[in-house]
Amino acid sequence: MQRTQNARGEVAVVGAVALIALGSVVSTAPKMLRSLAHAYRGYAKYTAADRRHAATNQLEIPGDVLDFYADRITKGDRVYFQVDPSGLSSNMTLAQAVAFAGRFYLLPAVQTTDLADANTVVSFQADPGTLGLKYAWQQRAGVQLFFVSKIAGR
Repeated sequence: MQRTQNARGEVAVVGAVALIALGSVVSTAPKMLRSLAHAYRGYAKYTAADRRHAATNQLEIPGDVLDFYADRITKGDRVYFQVDPSGLSSNMTLAQAVAFAGRFYLLPAVQTTDLADANTVVSFQADPGTLGLKYAWQQRAGVQLFFVSKIAGR
């Protein structure tokens, strides 16, 4: 008899939790659906490039530079991000922002923080010539210091 009472109590607790969860869904669903519909209307107007660049634009990293990098990075590359030290905001440095955007944007390449482990250097407002490495090939995006450099022998 004791087991029957315990089982009834457990069923009652589970039922009460389920009702609270259902009430929560019913009360918040309309607001969530309106919010999603509003966001969809805003982003639906974006071009494919605008959608690709939306997250990185928030970091103030130009999407066209990331496109340049992505066109030259291949699967299996181990990328070292060379960024001159600079502040970006009170929460993040420029180097942190570039590495964050690059890890997302340059997949399936892998970031390495050790230059000795890298086979590719991605330079953002920095001169890869200062690293003292020999490169198999190197490409620059325009006149600014944006480079992709494949390290010779790696």
